[in-house]
Amino acid sequence: MTSPLRAIRHNFRHSRAGIHPAMRNVIDFNPDIVIIALEVNDCKSYNWENFNSEFTADYQSLIDTLSMLPALPEIYLVIEPYVQETPQTLSWGFENKGYYEQMCERINTTAIDNHMSVISLTDVFKGEEAHVYAPNDHPNPRGTMLMARAIKAHLLKRP
Repeated sequence: MTSPLRAIRHNFRHSRAGIHPAMRNVIDFNPDIVIIALEVNDCKSYNWENFNSEFTADYQSLIDTLSMLPALPEIYLVIEPYVQETPQTLSWGFENKGYYEQMCERINTTAIDNHMSVISLTDVFKGEEAHVYAPNDHPNPRGTMLMARAIKAHLLKRP
């Protein structure tokens, strides 16, 4: 049986929100559903300490831009799991989980302000931590699959 939800996945990566040349691809694609899943890199110490004052405005700018697409897409905001804490990730700037918690709080507030749904993936890796990270501490294919399944489950519950 075919799933009632089919998706085309495009990853329009960029390290900061707002208008960027990569946004041209999103605008041209004109999706019906947009899932904004910012990586936790935004809450690395050196990023958060230097740019946290811009986070909410940049995030809102991204939402505003996507909201104006001709398809008038449904937009979902995602809270990704925190990175696996290892000596390597600590050396990469993930030594302050409080910054992650601040980022999550701002995503939740932005969702409320925009009447949008949040898909929380904070627990998606529970019990799987040893099997879901690539050597660079990004999700490996298994981690990506678990995240995609959780997002799909959320979307299938919508009215």
